[in-house]
Amino acid sequence: MRVITPTDALVHAEHEGMTATTDFWRDHQNLMRRLHVGDEFWADKVAKLKREGSHCEAAAICRQARPVPAAYRDLLICLRRLFKNSDQQDALLREIYTSAVEAAVLHRTPYIEYTINGHKAGCPGFNIAVILFKSFQRHPPTIRYDDIGVEHVEWLNKADKSRIIKAWGEPATHRDPFSLFKKDWDWAVSQWMAGEGKRRREFGGSLSGSPATKKRKRFFGLFE
Repeated sequence: MRVITPTDALVHAEHEGMTATTDFWRDHQNLMRRLHVGDEFWADKVAKLKREGSHCEAAAICRQARPVPAAYRDLLICLRRLFKNSDQQDALLREIYTSAVEAAVLHRTPYIEYTINGHKAGCPGFNIAVILFKSFQRHPPTIRYDDIGVEHVEWLNKADKSRIIKAWGEPATHRDPFSLFKKDWDWAVSQWMAGEGKRRREFGGSLSGSPATKKRKRFFGLFE
C-alpha cells in the first residue's frame, strides 16, 4: 500500500480543480515549511540555541514559527533574556508586549463548536488562529497600551508587567485583549466555516454519480 503524503493530496487537488482543498493543503505545506530549519524541527533548533546562549538567533526562528503557541512561549523567553543585556530595551519591551497580546488573542480559545446538519463538530482553535494570524500579517492590528494595559494579558509574567508599567506608566485601563479583537476572531471563524463547507462539497461531489466519481476512484487507487 502506498502512503499518501500531503504533497500528493495537494497535487491531486490542484489537478482536479478543487480550489478549497488546494488552499487547505497549500497552507498546511507552507506551515510545515516554516516549522523546519533545514532538516531540523524548529523547537529542537531553538532549544539548542538557547543552551548555547544564542537567544537572538533563537528568537528569529520563533518569529518564523508563529502562530504555533510554543513559538510565542519561546519567543518571550528569548526576548526576556535579551532584554537584560541590551541597549535597545524599549524596542524589546514593545515586542514582548505586542507578542504577548497577539498570543492572548490567538490562543485564548482551545476549540470551537459549531453545528453541521444538526450535529456539533469540534474545530480546533488553532485552525482559526492560523487564519487570523495571516490577516494580522497582511494588516497589522493597532495594539494600544492604554486600551489593553497588562493585567489581563496572561502571556506577560510579573516581571514583564512591572517593567512595562515602569517604562510606560500606568495604563488608562486594563482590558481583556481578546474582547477587543472579538470581531476579528468571529470573522476568522466565518472564513474557516466557509472553507470547510466548500471542502465538504468538493469531497461530496467527488463521491457522487457525477464524472468526478471516476477521478476520486483514481485517487483512491493510489492506496492500492
